[in-house]
Order: sequence, then C-alpha cells, then structure tokens
Amino acid sequence: MTTCHTTVAICLLLAACGGTSGPGEPVTPAAVDVIGQGADQIFRLVPEGSRTPSSVNGTDFGSWSAGTIGNPIAPKVKTFEVLNVGGSQVLLRGPPFVEVTGNDAARFSVHDVSAATLATGQAEQFTIAFDGLGLLGPHAAEAVVHLPDRDFMFTVTGTSASPSGD
Repeated sequence: MTTCHTTVAICLLLAACGGTSGPGEPVTPAAVDVIGQGADQIFRLVPEGSRTPSSVNGTDFGSWSAGTIGNPIAPKVKTFEVLNVGGSQVLLRGPPFVEVTGNDAARFSVHDVSAATLATGQAEQFTIAFDGLGLLGPHAAEAVVHLPDRDFMFTVTGTSASPSGD
C-alpha cells in the first residue's frame, strides 16, 4: 500500500513540475488565453490572475439594475472566449468547465462552454451575466476556467444600482 501511494505521489510531483505523466509522455501546461468583449464590442485579453476588472475587456460590468417588480430588467451579459494558443489540444476539467465563485457569486451566472476539448487554435465562447440584484453597491466574484493543470482565474465586478440610477 505504501509503495502504491509513493508511486502516485511521484507521478503527481513529476506532472506538477513538468516531468512525465507516463512512460515517455511529457506534461505540457495548457496554453490558453481568455479574451473578453469590451463595451466597444472588441475582444481583448483578460490577464490570468487579474484582480483589476476593466470595461475594456468585459470584466467590469459597471452599474446595473434589476428594475422593479412591475418593470424587470434582464441581467447584463458579457461574452468571453477561452482560446487554445498552445501546440497541443487542451481538455478542460469539469463540468462545469467555467464557473463563478466567491462571496458575491450569486450576483453572477455563467453559460458554460459547449466542448470540453479545444484543438490548437480553437476557441469556445462562454458568457457571464450580472443580475444587478442584492444590496446596492459593488459586487465582485472570481471567474474560473478549469484547465487540466490549473485554474485560470480573473475577477469580475458589477455595481447594483437603484432603478432610477440613484
């Protein structure tokens, strides 16, 4: 039993360090970019690990209201793409392949990617919506794309506003 656990630990350590995952199989970290659609409708890079949301790449939703009971307003939706920029296919972990986590995650929802495997150069779109509900003021959450060797994370924010804009 100890030998089995030791072998598994060594394989996991080698994989984490870029060693081999099996006989002669090199482990290559997944090479992906995430791009988000800004307010000007142009897709721009979302830096991995970014904690600074921006309207330029769609990670800052700005102010939004859910409206009123008699006059509801749909959530504000932003489109993102995960793009395989590496030399080999990427198999996303999941489902979910993309999710939103954190204290304010309930204010955001994700429409996940439709394919788990990304060939070299292939992109898959996903959307994140901000509902504008809850306490008035700012809300932040972490968007997470589940890669085979790590999570690609970035912060999204939105500010719940009153229907009158006050």
